[in-house]
Amino acid sequence: MTKTNKKKKTKAWLVILIVILALLLLIAVAAWAVISHYLNKIEKIPSETFLPPDALTDETDAFDPENTDLPVLDTVDWDWEDTTAPETDPVGTKAPETEAPGTEPVETDPPETKAPETDPPETREPYVPETQPSDPGRETSAPETQKPETGAPETKAPETVPPKPIESLPDETNVPGRTRVSESELINILLVGQDTRIPGQRMNTDTMILCSINVKSREITLTSFMRDLYVQMPAGYQDNRLNVAYIYGGFPFLYQVLEKNFGVHCDGGFEIDFSGFKDLIDVLGGVDVNINSSEVTALPGVKVGMNHLDGTKALYYVRLREIGTDFQRTQRQRILLTSVFESVKGADTATLYELLNTALPLMRTDMSNAKITGYALKLLPILSEFKVYTFRLPVEGAYYGAYVRGMSVLVPNLSKNRQALKDFISVW
Repeated sequence: MTKTNKKKKTKAWLVILIVILALLLLIAVAAWAVISHYLNKIEKIPSETFLPPDALTDETDAFDPENTDLPVLDTVDWDWEDTTAPETDPVGTKAPETEAPGTEPVETDPPETKAPETDPPETREPYVPETQPSDPGRETSAPETQKPETGAPETKAPETVPPKPIESLPDETNVPGRTRVSESELINILLVGQDTRIPGQRMNTDTMILCSINVKSREITLTSFMRDLYVQMPAGYQDNRLNVAYIYGGFPFLYQVLEKNFGVHCDGGFEIDFSGFKDLIDVLGGVDVNINSSEVTALPGVKVGMNHLDGTKALYYVRLREIGTDFQRTQRQRILLTSVFESVKGADTATLYELLNTALPLMRTDMSNAKITGYALKLLPILSEFKVYTFRLPVEGAYYGAYVRGMSVLVPNLSKNRQALKDFISVW
């Protein structure tokens, strides 16, 4: 082969290579245009400004400090132990004390007082923790409430009659061995929701769910933070309920509060309009949810057991307040999100495109398109391999109900809850 032919052949290969690279560039540009088209449907949250510490007043709950089942506190010990926690332990407000395996509970005689015949004062509904067995040796069954003797003196005592028994929801803590990763390997995305969204105005966060993605083990953990958790605020701000943090300074302020109290770093967040979730679920053709005997009394058109819920029924399910407490309501949110995720994993391409068009306008985010795209390219190819686990803070045995500045709150043992979260999302 002559030198001239070799040069011609080399030039031909160079032309082919340039054409291929040009085609790849065009495909990449087209792909980015499509991705940007969808991502631009997500409203971007502008730089947040923090409200001054005195901008908000406490949302107090009507109560009589002289006649309440809950302790009334001026200060809070964040790492209290059972020996130092307030002695008042009304039914449904504080987790039952633990007992060592094999020990018998000590029975005590009921106080010789007579419960008042008049209706109790209108106080915030006491919390009834969902049944969640945890580490071996920890008892999670609620203690039995004994009625006082009828012949006791007629002295007025706090109302301790427990609310109507609520069937417990599925256990979330019985999880087999997990693959632990360093904190830098975990992707933490915070989902927040508000019952009412007013454009351009921050509201109390009705829902706060941390989505922890462990790529190494193909696990996603959904952790709910109870909105009435009493937490430490950043310097200069008075300690308050967790659900007011978003009003003070949006995602940046809420991230600081979660890291300060629970030691978790958030990589980004989505504010979700849950009222629009019904449209997303209808696109999926509905979701399957197991309804228990308590829920069936408050949900129209369902039966005990597995039900296929359309968007309207699913939204009613997660917002159900007629039975149980906020503990049960937040667990229903996690159950529904898990069911939605399982449905999305099995969706075809056409359905996924329709889901994007429906879901993305329901969201606001503090993340850039480039950051979201990076996560999407990393996770979408392996999405079908992920399993979902759910969790809740505060954990059993590490909180109690109290009144602080007139607010009905959950006072957590911060060190215990911080460690419980770290263990469950499998961070070293």
